[in-house]
Amino acid sequence: SLQTMGLPCGGFTCTKTALTVLNGVFMLVSIALMALAGYSRMAAVVTSINILSGLIVCGVFLFFVSLLGLLSARLHNQAMLFFYIIVLFLLFLLQFAIACACLAVNSSQQETILEAAWGQLGNYSRGDAQRLFQCCGFRNPMQLDEPLGHPPCAPLACCSGSASLCCTGNLNSTANLGLACPCQLNCLTATKAKFNRAAKLTGSVGLLVSFAEIAGVWLAIRYRNLKDPRADLSAFL
Repeated sequence: SLQTMGLPCGGFTCTKTALTVLNGVFMLVSIALMALAGYSRMAAVVTSINILSGLIVCGVFLFFVSLLGLLSARLHNQAMLFFYIIVLFLLFLLQFAIACACLAVNSSQQETILEAAWGQLGNYSRGDAQRLFQCCGFRNPMQLDEPLGHPPCAPLACCSGSASLCCTGNLNSTANLGLACPCQLNCLTATKAKFNRAAKLTGSVGLLVSFAEIAGVWLAIRYRNLKDPRADLSAFL
């Protein structure tokens, strides 16, 4: 074997190096994963999406697990390696399920999620969403007092100089009832495309990381079963 020939690759040193490098990559990916999931939440203006919240939690756990992996690789501690293997495998199961859920969300489910999220937002947050995406109303900009209604779109550029109901929000006036809303983009259309892109990107990254975690589990098991050639065996006698 490579180890008996005196070559480090394939033996203790190579496995230790591979495990160290992989955990370094995990640390970088965990930061990227948290940033992507955070962007996905902001892009969708949804603070209650459990899927994306779960990915942020996975990113935090992956960061600390990678620290444990780096320390375990350096010390070759059996107990730490065993704990690292168990935690990393559980994290793989959770992250794989969440990543698949992100990738599996279809158009109808996206609308349902966004509609539920819009319904939970107050008028102040809905106004922020309208300014952020330059959209007016969730589906129909002329419905201000519905459960999925919206605050006046007056701050938007499309409402400049318009007396339309969607811009003024004046439900008591009859003068503006016949005026069409000058803002053609609703917030469902504006946020759905961003949500879809962000969720697919986050799910794809999460899926790749989950497979890398399985490789980390395999390396840790292999490393745990190897003997350190520099260890003083007489110390155990």
